[in-house]
Amino acid sequence: MNRLLLVICICLFWACGKKDTPNNMDNSSGKRYGGILSWNEPEYIKSLFPPSITDIYSYHVANQVYEGLFAFSPDSLQLEKRLVADYKLDSTGLMYTFNLKKSVYFHDNACFTNGKGRELIAADVVYCLKKLCSNTADNLNFEGYIRDIKFAQSYFSKSKQENADEVPIGIKTTGKHSFQIELTQRNPQFIYQLAKPASYIYPKEAVDKYGKNMRIKMVGTGPYVQANFEEETTILLKRNEHYHRVDNENRTLPYLDGVKFSFIKDKNMAYLNFKKGLLNIIYKVSTEHVIDALQPKNEAGNLSSFEYLRVPEMATQMIIFNPKGILAHKMVRKAFNYAIDREKIVNMVLNGENAYAAGHHGVVPPVFSDYNIELVEGYQFNADTAKFLLSKAGYPNANNIPPIKLLINAEGNRNTLVMEEVQKQLKEHLNIDVEIEILPFAMLNQRGMQGDYEMIRVTWYADYPTPTNFLWPFYTGAGSAQFHYPNLSNYRNRAFNQIYQQAVAYTDSAQHNLLLKQAEQTLLEDAPFMVLWYEEGYYLNQTYVKGFRANPMQYLDFSQVYFQRAKQLN
Repeated sequence: MNRLLLVICICLFWACGKKDTPNNMDNSSGKRYGGILSWNEPEYIKSLFPPSITDIYSYHVANQVYEGLFAFSPDSLQLEKRLVADYKLDSTGLMYTFNLKKSVYFHDNACFTNGKGRELIAADVVYCLKKLCSNTADNLNFEGYIRDIKFAQSYFSKSKQENADEVPIGIKTTGKHSFQIELTQRNPQFIYQLAKPASYIYPKEAVDKYGKNMRIKMVGTGPYVQANFEEETTILLKRNEHYHRVDNENRTLPYLDGVKFSFIKDKNMAYLNFKKGLLNIIYKVSTEHVIDALQPKNEAGNLSSFEYLRVPEMATQMIIFNPKGILAHKMVRKAFNYAIDREKIVNMVLNGENAYAAGHHGVVPPVFSDYNIELVEGYQFNADTAKFLLSKAGYPNANNIPPIKLLINAEGNRNTLVMEEVQKQLKEHLNIDVEIEILPFAMLNQRGMQGDYEMIRVTWYADYPTPTNFLWPFYTGAGSAQFHYPNLSNYRNRAFNQIYQQAVAYTDSAQHNLLLKQAEQTLLEDAPFMVLWYEEGYYLNQTYVKGFRANPMQYLDFSQVYFQRAKQLN
């Protein structure tokens, strides 16, 4: 009897340990549960509400909590099904039918009855996509995201009416877990839109409860749940114990207990925190810090305990012109482009740091194997051509041109140093006076979206991995004549629209890219911006951090990141 009781107790103890202490268990691949990953962003988030997300910093945080119908592989950036189980496109190329993955639950949250998250259903998807088609202050993504949906334009214009729910739109449920989306024209790129941050899915209950506070209140289906929020200081996420995805050994994800985001703007301070082990991964480190980190850790020449990753990125640094006043003249904008020595900026100011190549071509960066940017003619430095164009525009020696204001955010001191060089070159080569105004990132973003600037420095990061992503902001189609984000330059050109529209309708990549290059060349001829350089990402990792995948899109997915056993660190 006692022996039987002992056996039962041992079995119960083993079973309880297996269920309640996953942190002590490794799988056959050596992947281990537990730990909190510390990651730093150099700028603070603006908004974490999906329709309002317009910056990379907010995207990094939100992608751990929310999910879209599709996602990207952190390794290959290939499109993967996430909340959908399957889908099909009809023979017309206009009607998509989607079936949702079942038994996917929203996070437990006070917005739900008894605080328990409910199952995701098709009505949630329809609700969120309709929100993206609505003319509201917190929807900043209609123009670039889903305007190709049937009746979306009319729905947007009528969405403030009392009977807006009766306005037709090409989005409808066809069952509890199924829905359809109908387009106005063929667009093979459309499916990528459903993986972008604005298309993340959230419950109506959260919007009803939190309203404008959705900026900092996240309720999604993703691998991590919002745990703590200290404005402008830290955001702590904890493991979603009911997450629906598993790894290739059928083990529940994520591996980490949580993720902590900090917002240290000073690069030196961030690096010191990394060396102390207070940060596990840092991004956009300086060359000086890389050299220091990779030094042998002792006189015996043992290897550094840090790992270095270097990745060319789908990101373009540029200055955008607001076509008002003197900058309404195309020849003036082209003169500015010819007046900038980009090689000097990359080699002398940046020291090559986080710069893959000078921006002598178009807005599409040189990271797409089937899109040769050298076939797109951009701007090379030529001071004589710059002066000639300015004179031809009626402003010899910059006569009667008042000082032009350039808005930037500091991001450490990198942006300041670069823009001071731009300021110097425009004065030296064109006698143009430029006044630099440094703003907090959120304020810079706001001024840009309002069109309240003359020149503004921006980085365009891809949110899906195709060249199209760099051209769609300038496509206006049949849209409103009013200023709309992300078309900060308020660019409008019928020829560009026609070529771009033909390009996106092609499934053949060769013809698609040929037309895109024609569209990009048309865009460059109008010079609504100055491309400065194409980005490159530098990362330093603690060697015990495994499973992190640096990729050209800065797509962060921490669901399969884990910490190696401590005994393996020596």
